[in-house]
Order: sequence, then C-alpha cells, then structure tokens
Amino acid sequence: MKLKTKNVLMILLPVSLISSLIVSMIIYDVYQSQKRNSTLLIQAIAKDYANSMKLELEKPLFSVRGIADVLEDLVSEGAADRDVINAVLANTLKDNDNLFAAWACFEPNAFDGKDEQYVGKKGHDSTGRFVPYWHRDGEGLDFEALKGYTVEGEGDYYLQAFKSGEETVVEPYYYDAGESQVLMSTIAVPIIINGKTVGVVGVDILFDRLQEVGDGIKLYKTGYGRLISSEGLVVTHPDKSTIGEPAGEFVTGDAEKVFKKIKQKEVFTENVYSKVHNKKVLKSFAPISIGDTGTIWSFSTVVPQEEVFAELYSIMLRIAIISIIGLGIIAAVIYKVSSDIVNPITYITDRLKEIANYDFTYSEKENKSNLFSRKDEIGQISNATLTMKNNIVHLIREINENTENVAATSEELTAICQQTALASENIANTVGEIAKGSSQQAKDTEESALSVEEMGNLIEEQSQEHIKDLNKALIEINHRKEEGFDIMKTY
Repeated sequence: MKLKTKNVLMILLPVSLISSLIVSMIIYDVYQSQKRNSTLLIQAIAKDYANSMKLELEKPLFSVRGIADVLEDLVSEGAADRDVINAVLANTLKDNDNLFAAWACFEPNAFDGKDEQYVGKKGHDSTGRFVPYWHRDGEGLDFEALKGYTVEGEGDYYLQAFKSGEETVVEPYYYDAGESQVLMSTIAVPIIINGKTVGVVGVDILFDRLQEVGDGIKLYKTGYGRLISSEGLVVTHPDKSTIGEPAGEFVTGDAEKVFKKIKQKEVFTENVYSKVHNKKVLKSFAPISIGDTGTIWSFSTVVPQEEVFAELYSIMLRIAIISIIGLGIIAAVIYKVSSDIVNPITYITDRLKEIANYDFTYSEKENKSNLFSRKDEIGQISNATLTMKNNIVHLIREINENTENVAATSEELTAICQQTALASENIANTVGEIAKGSSQQAKDTEESALSVEEMGNLIEEQSQEHIKDLNKALIEINHRKEEGFDIMKTY
C-alpha cells in the first residue's frame, strides 16, 4: 500500500468513525426530542379534544339536572303537573339538536298520585305511571310511554340511575329510529325527595355533533381522533364502519392495561402496531370524566409513526448528506495535504534510486522543481539530497584525477624498473665475463704458479668491486619499488 493511500486511510477512517458517532448521537438526540415533542403534541391535542367532548357530553347533563331540580321542587311542593313537565321535555328537545329524546319515569303514584286517571292515555301505559318519552319524529316531535323500563338490561337507562341514586351514562347502544338505526347513549339523573329516589329524568343523546367535532381533527397527514366509551366501544371515528364496534386495542391482550390507565384518568401514549393500518402508530388517550356519573370515556388520537417522524427522517437525510459532503471535503483536503508531503518524497526517492544506480546526470526536473525553495523539512531534505549528489560527483572527479596521477607515477615506475633491469643485465654480463676469466686463469694455473697467485689477487679485487656495484643496483631497485608502493597507497 502506498504512503499516500495509508495517510488518507489513517486519517479518514478515524475522522469517519468519529463523525459517524457524532452524527449518530445527534440523530438519536433529535429522535428522542422529536418523539418526546410529538408525544406531548399528540397528547395535548387528545386532551384538548377530550375537553371539547366533555363539554358536548355535559351540556345535556346540565339540562337534565335542571329538569330534575324542577321536578323535585314541583313534587315536593305538591304542584306536579304532567302537562307542564311534558312541555319542559319537548322544549328541551327543541333547544338541543344533539338530543334524540327526553323522558321522565316515576315510580307508581310518586309524581302526583293520579296514575289511575291516566291509564291508557297518550304518553302513558296500562299502569298510568308518569313515563313520558318525547322523541324526534321526522321533522317534528312526538311522545309516547316508555317501554321496558322495568326489565333488566332493556330498562337499564332507568334502572341504573334509580337503583344507584346517582347520575349515570348508559353505554352506547343502537336504537331503531324508524327507517334506520342510530347509535345513542342515555344520560339519566335520579329525582330524590327526602332522601328517597322517586323517579329518573333523562335524555337520549345522538353523536352527530361529537362526530363533527372529531372530523375536524387534522393530525399530520392521515392522523385522526376517535371517541371511545367506558367499555371500549367506538363512538366517533372518521371510518363510519367502525362506529359501535369495539376499538382494536380493547379486543387484544392489552385491553386490561389500557382500561386500567383510563380509569386512573391517566393521559398516555402507546407506540404499537396496528393491524388495521398495517403499520406502527402512536395512540394517545385522554380520559373524559362525565359530570358526577363516575363514567370515564376517553378520546384517542391515532397517528402513523412514519408521519410523526417524517420531519425527523428529513433531518436525518439532510444530516447524512451534509456528513457525506463533509467527509468528501475532508478526504479531498487530506489527499491534497498527503500529496504535498508524499509527492516530494516520491521525487526524492526517485533521485536516490538514480544515485544508487550510479546515475549522477543533471535532471531538468531539478531545475523546474520548487522543492529546493521550500522553507520546511521537505525543502531541507531536497537540498540535502542535491548536496549529497553534488558531493558524490565532486568526489568521483577527484578520484578520477588521483587515478590519472597514479597512472603517471606507474609509468615512471615502469621506466625505472626497465632501467634497473638493464643495469642488472649488465651486471650479469660482467659476472659472466669474470666467471669466464676465472676459468681461464684456472687452466693457466698449471703453467705458472706465480701467475696464478697474482691473478687470484687481481680476481679477488675485481670481484669485490663488482659485488659492490651489484648491491648498489639492488638497493636502488628496492628503493624505487617502495616509492612506487607509497604512491599507489596515496591514491
């Protein structure tokens, strides 16, 4: 792996890792913040609409309380009048479009003690009890006697309030209103005189107005709100086919947990998978406590998680793009810095390779390169390399000059050796002649003893002189030889 690549990777990888960690932490913090803020927003919306629903539900409750107070006063004072109460019930319907019916139900002879007089009359049954049921009939109003008020289940609208002596809200139910069935609920208030419940007055409420309120909710793109009864029935919903049916979370294993939180009047949000939407959704619940009935309904908002975090996803995408661009810029800067460092090193390496291969020729690159003018370490290395090359070239030149001097000295030494050889040859010839003379003298010994003695003395003298000359020549040869060796050692 080349040095430039190593530099880029060694710097870019830690930077990328650190950047990734920082970006991840930012995204996580943004996610948590977005989740928290979105949850708070959705819960705030749920609470706001829960309050609106509470007001809509308590409006008829206040009306019923007013009628109950009137009835208690009239009965207590012995001024009970069936026609008056019928008029009050009819006017209550006229003044409240969200009511389907208004009614009263008294125990036998508890209203005015005249039940026998009204047996079989309009608005009365065979008992004559005061049980008027005013309801809408097309564009007008009509009234008749209540039905099933003594039967458990069917008569719960009356029996619950009568037996408990408390205000009650009946779980939503379908009522056959002529050509169609309508979902409604009943709000009932007991009439208590001297501590004894003598009757109940109530109204049957329609959910059209509540549905209009719910339809006005706009949460993100497809989010919506729904009103849920105390038993988990859907009261209002954008999808009309779900109205009157149990809400999804109330038919699963989480129903008990959800019911518990609602009864504790807790505002909460759940991030769950919705089979209906086939995706994860955020569901918020806000309790609705209706008057003093003890009944707690809830308003729930439902928002797909992908819509809640759509802004977060957009932020994440922008952060990712910015991070990639940032890393690209960092990589480019690192590459440029590495190039500024590695390219001179590469150039110097190439020059050193040339020097290692005995290439000391002048290069045009040296003239064009700006490395030698740099003031940093690269410039110092470049100039040192150039100085080293020039010094090597200078040394080689000196070696060449010394070599030439050694060659000249060698030629001189060769000439001296030749002279020495010639002198040695002369000496040898002289010795030969001496030897030849000695042989001749030996032969003449027999001729003359005296001549031999004289000749012996002469030969001895001449031999000593020649030997001295030979020794001098040998000494001269050794001297010349030593000088030659000294010269060679010098170079």
